[in-house]
Amino acid sequence: MTDELIRSFRTGSVEAHKNASRFWVKNKNPVIESYIGFIETYQDPDGMRGSFEGWVAVVDKAKTAILTSLVNNAEKFLPLLPWPREFEKDKFLKPDFTDLTVITFGNGGPPAGTDAAINIPNYSEIRQNDGFKNVNLGNMIAATLSAKPLQYLSESDAKLLQSHRKLVFDTIVGLHELLGHGSGKMFHEFANGSFDFDISKLGSVGKFGPVKNWYKPGETFETKFGRLGSTLEECRAETVACYLGLFPQVLSIWGINRTAAEQHSYMLWLEYAIEGLEGLIQYTPETDSWGEAHDQGRFAMLRVMIESGVASVKSLTGADGKPDLLVSLDRKRIPTDGKKAMGEFLLGLNFYRSTGDVEGAKIFYDSYTSLKQPGNEEHIKWHKIVVERKKPRPL
Repeated sequence: MTDELIRSFRTGSVEAHKNASRFWVKNKNPVIESYIGFIETYQDPDGMRGSFEGWVAVVDKAKTAILTSLVNNAEKFLPLLPWPREFEKDKFLKPDFTDLTVITFGNGGPPAGTDAAINIPNYSEIRQNDGFKNVNLGNMIAATLSAKPLQYLSESDAKLLQSHRKLVFDTIVGLHELLGHGSGKMFHEFANGSFDFDISKLGSVGKFGPVKNWYKPGETFETKFGRLGSTLEECRAETVACYLGLFPQVLSIWGINRTAAEQHSYMLWLEYAIEGLEGLIQYTPETDSWGEAHDQGRFAMLRVMIESGVASVKSLTGADGKPDLLVSLDRKRIPTDGKKAMGEFLLGLNFYRSTGDVEGAKIFYDSYTSLKQPGNEEHIKWHKIVVERKKPRPL
C-alpha cells in the first residue's frame, strides 16, 4: 500500500492511488487507522478535483462494536430499501466500520460540522467490486454537536431533540455511511460486449419506467455525473438514513426498543427537517446554485416532507422582533404518508444513479432544489431569513 502511495504522489498516477486503496480496504480491524490522498471533491465547482487530506486516528472499540453489529445485520436491512433486488449489488462486501478518536486531521477543508463521517475510497468501481470502509470521526461529531445551537423549532421540540441529539446523529451517520453509500448497484457494459446485469429481468420501475440507459465501457459515475454526482449521492445516502430510520428492527442496533422507536424516528426526521431549512444558506439565488452537496440534498428531503403533508414551515416574528421561521412535523403522518413519499423519492435517486441517466437525474433533482422555477417564491423568502439568522460556525 505504501509503495503505491509513494508512486502516486511522485508521478500523479490515479491508478496507483486506486491500487493503494484496494490494499487499504483489505486491512481489516486495525487499531490505528489512517488514509491519505486527494479525496473529497466538495470544494471543486465541477465536482471532479479532490482536496488533499491525511488523517490518523485510534479506534474506539466499544463504539465500534455497535457499528460492527450494523455491518453484520446489513444484509437483512438492505431488502427494506424501496428498489427491486436487481438494483442492489450482487454481493454485499462487508466493510470495516469503525468509530475513531481523531489524533490529527490535515486538510484544506475537513468534513464540515456534523458531516464528520466518511465512506471511502471514493472510487465507485472499487466500492462496487473490492469493497470500502466506513469511519465515524466520533470526537469531531461530539464536539460540534455540543456547540451547535438548534434553530427554527418550538421550545418543546428543541428540548426533546437536544436531549437525544447525539444518539440521533449516531443513527444517521451509521445508516448514511454503511447502507447509504454502501447500497445500490450500477449497471455496466464492458469493452468485450458483456454486461453485469440482465436487462430482461429488470422490468419497469414504477413511474420511472424501464431501464434504457447504463454505463458504457470506460464510463464511471464520477465521469458521467460530474458536479451533480456529489450532491445526488449525498442526498441518496441521507435519504436512505431517513427512510431506514423508520424501522424498529434497524433502530434496535443502537439499543432503541420498540416502545422508544417511534419517538426516535420523529426526532430523526425533525433533525433532517431543520438541517434542510438551515441548508438554504448554501443556496445562491443569482446563479440558482448550491455551495454544499449535503445541504442541497437535505433541502430536497425537506421538500419531500412538505409535499407529503408531514412538514410545514411557518413564517413569524421572532422574540427579537426580526423575521423568523418555525418547522413542525405531523408526527402521525411520518410512518404513512411520509414513508411512502420518501421511499418514492429514494427510488428515483437510486434509479438514475444505477442507470447513469444524467439528463433524467437532473430534471428529477432540479424539481426539488432549483428555486428559479415558478412556485418557489416562499422558499426564496426562507433563504433570506436563514441568511440573516446565520450563527457563527462553532470552533
